[in-house]
Amino acid sequence: MRVSPRHLLPALLLCSPALVHAQVGESGDFWIVHQQGESKNHEVFVADGDPLHVVRRANGVAAVDVLRVYEGDFKPVMTIYSTEMDCAANRVRILKASDLEWNMTTLTPVKVSAAWQTAPETWLAQGRDFFCKPDERTNKGMKPLGRMGAIAMVDQVRRSFMAVQREESWAPVMKMIDDAFERMPQN
Repeated sequence: MRVSPRHLLPALLLCSPALVHAQVGESGDFWIVHQQGESKNHEVFVADGDPLHVVRRANGVAAVDVLRVYEGDFKPVMTIYSTEMDCAANRVRILKASDLEWNMTTLTPVKVSAAWQTAPETWLAQGRDFFCKPDERTNKGMKPLGRMGAIAMVDQVRRSFMAVQREESWAPVMKMIDDAFERMPQN
């Protein structure tokens, strides 16, 4: 049984200052920065592009959250990564991460290395580029979700998973139809 993502608010308020700001007061400007996975196992990485939600540190490093929203039922709802981006040195690191479980109240810490990444995973590099090179977002395949609260963002991403499932379920049927048309005699 799934619980509505609207029940995420208490957990989100406890886990992330950026999400708290995005949910309470102004909405966030959410973008999909990376997608990966296959049928019924997709993952979408989302970042908030509102500059008011980025914490600037004295050393030129920006503290930002990247959210990994899962499609699968056997995974948590999402993982919240608290990261630091150093645009001048083109580097990124994960300070901490937590899984938000389906009961919507349990945050499970995820073990991560807080070291600066020399060869970050694609999603982490895309997250860095999202914040460090905002003019290149669309050229790098990042998609705006729009201005909304964090709960609405999770709802929208989860609805997109259902749309992808529908498209994937029709793909074999469409292939059979295309193959049948190709076998038809040409006049």
